[in-house]
Order: sequence, then structure tokens, then C-alpha cells
Amino acid sequence: MKRSFPNDFLWGASVSAHQVEGNTKNDWSAWEPLHAKNRARKTGESLENYISSKAADHYSLYENDFDLAKELNFNAFRFSLEWSRIEPQKGHFDRAEIEHYRRYIYALKKRGLKPFMTLWHFTNPLWFSKEGGWASKNATAYFGRYVARVVSEFGKDVTHLITLNEPGVYLFAHLYQGPQHLKNPLSYINTFRNFVAAHKTAYHAIKDYDPSLEVGASLNMSYFEAFENKRFNRVIKRCADTINYASAKSLERELDFIGLNHYTYNIINLQKVPYTPVSDIGWNLYPPSIEHVLCDLKRFNKPIYITEHGLADAADTYRTWFIKETLKHVHNAIKSGVDVQGYFHWSLLDNFEWEAGFHPRFGLIHVDYDTLERRVRPSAYDYAGVCKTNSLDE
Repeated sequence: MKRSFPNDFLWGASVSAHQVEGNTKNDWSAWEPLHAKNRARKTGESLENYISSKAADHYSLYENDFDLAKELNFNAFRFSLEWSRIEPQKGHFDRAEIEHYRRYIYALKKRGLKPFMTLWHFTNPLWFSKEGGWASKNATAYFGRYVARVVSEFGKDVTHLITLNEPGVYLFAHLYQGPQHLKNPLSYINTFRNFVAAHKTAYHAIKDYDPSLEVGASLNMSYFEAFENKRFNRVIKRCADTINYASAKSLERELDFIGLNHYTYNIINLQKVPYTPVSDIGWNLYPPSIEHVLCDLKRFNKPIYITEHGLADAADTYRTWFIKETLKHVHNAIKSGVDVQGYFHWSLLDNFEWEAGFHPRFGLIHVDYDTLERRVRPSAYDYAGVCKTNSLDE
């Protein structure tokens, strides 16, 4: 028995600029030496693990990486622009970097890979950060200016744009650490409001340029389960679900599609946790969780692209199983009426995983960080079979 997906379903993988390009100069790269020093002092680990440096050098090797993506039967690819390259000084746009990304997008299209372009994926120009970053009163205007320039340059070459990647995760993480540490609740509130305003500003700037362009945001959503259905656990689950969907609700009117980033299954239980396989960084691997989240998103009546889904699995032990079992549940959601239109695995390449450094291996393709040699993992070929046939075998 086969589970067939819609004929126009998009199959691919995702990357983000800072994590794979290498040699970026933004607020994260400026913060990394301090984080590396503190982490190394606590754990005795190498400083180099937490410095992004050349990363996977995707900036130079993107054509080779796109050839591999094409060999894996992808028909789409999600990437992000590095704002700090395009606007390295306030109001100054770097023509050479704009042309780099133009060649990048052309290389995708030449190989039949539909570009899904993300405008912001966690990193900020140094000048923006120094002015207060996303908590500042000028954040929305600065982002709007950047988006207007980007869409004027690339709007004719793309069809789908993602304004923001996981603004809720950025907010939560930066309560505790990160280059733009939010030191008080007021900064948190201002940043949340600015993210909402920035998305709306970007949405209308893009639509003013070309109303046919599809605009969305990628939102991280976990699945929460109240273990044994205890009353207290149900209350906590309800609160968690409310937070989970707050971003989508706040952006609902200015979303042509929802980008879903889904990784984890969270059991709300104060006593014991039922066993599931876990990834190399301890995240529960529970394929049915994505079906629950997708069915909950049906309430918004929007097309959905799964813009990130994956696991840290250096030995490639669980990846094939996790992808195929997850896709069975995506198929279930489609059959129940959820308008899922694509799946992008995280990630095409092993990459720099933010504060965790280079240890986690999320890539369909293994990267030797010393030689930059690429090696396609067996699970990637298994995923390629699904992409080629547009179906899953039971």
C-alpha cells in the first residue's frame, strides 16, 4: 500500500545563513567568543566548537550543495538572507552581496529548486543591535526598509517569502542569554510588539511590490500532552497551547501561509515521563505529534508548509525512521483536510547550532568541518526515494 501526496507537493530541506555560510559579521558572531569562553570554562570543551567561523562554507560551496539537493530529488529549497551582509552599515546596501544572493537564487532555479526565501533568521547587523535591536523604537522601520530593498531586488525571482523565523523562540531564548539579552519584562513586551509590527510592515511592503507574492512566517510549535490526563496537567497543557498559537493568531490577517517548524513532543507530568527515543541532544522523537499540531492549525484555514523538522543524529540511527513515520502522520493530516503543501527537512547540511555549537548533527549531509567535504548520509537517500515517488510505502 502506498500513501501518495498531492501532485504539486514540495519536497526539500532548509538552511539558515549564519549557520552554514561562514564568516558572518553580525550580533551572533560578535557574541560567540564570550559564550565560547564561558562554556569552555564550565565544561572544559574547545573554544572552537562555539565559534561559527567558516561553518560549512555554504557561501562559497552553494552550487555544489544545490547539486546534492537536486540528486536527492528535491523540488524546493528554503534558505535565509543574511541581513548583516546586505546592509552592513545603517542605510548602506552592499551591491556585491546583493549580487551574490542573486546568483544564489539563480543557481536554485537553474536546478529546478523553488526558492523559499527567509528574510530574517535570528541574526542582526551590528549597527541594528547597537541601537537596541528588536526592542528599540526604530526596529520596525529599519526592518521595513531592508525588506523593501530586498523585494525590489529579488521579488521577480521568488514566489514565497518568509518574513521572520521563530520570533517566539528568539524571545524566549533571549530572556536568558544571547547577543541581545533582554534584561527586563518591558524589553520582552517591546520586542514582541515590534516583531508583530515588523511582520505586518514587511507583508504590506511585499504586497505593494507584487500582490501575487506569497508571504508567511515560520513559527515553532511543539506538541504538549497532559500525561494520564490529570486535571492539573490539563490546565498546564491549555496554557502551553495558548502560548504555542499566540504568534499565529497575532499575525493571522497578514499570513498567506503558515510555516511550521516542529521538533518536539512535551509531556506535562510532574512524576514520570514515558519513554520515547531521543535525539543526540535529548529531544523526544515522537512522530504522531506533528499530526496533532497540523490538525490544530487547521483552525486558521491557511496553506501550511513544514519549513523545519528534523533531529540531531550523528550516527544516522533514527533519521530514516523519524522522517518516514512523521510523513505518515503528515499524510493523515492532509487526508483529514489540513492544507499541507510542502515539507522541508532541517537541515540539508550539518551546521552551527547556535549556542550548542558544532556538536549537534542535523544534516542530511555530513560535513567534515576541517576539510569541508560533504558526505550524503544513508537516511538522505531514503528521503530522496520519497521525494522521487511522491509517496510512502507502508
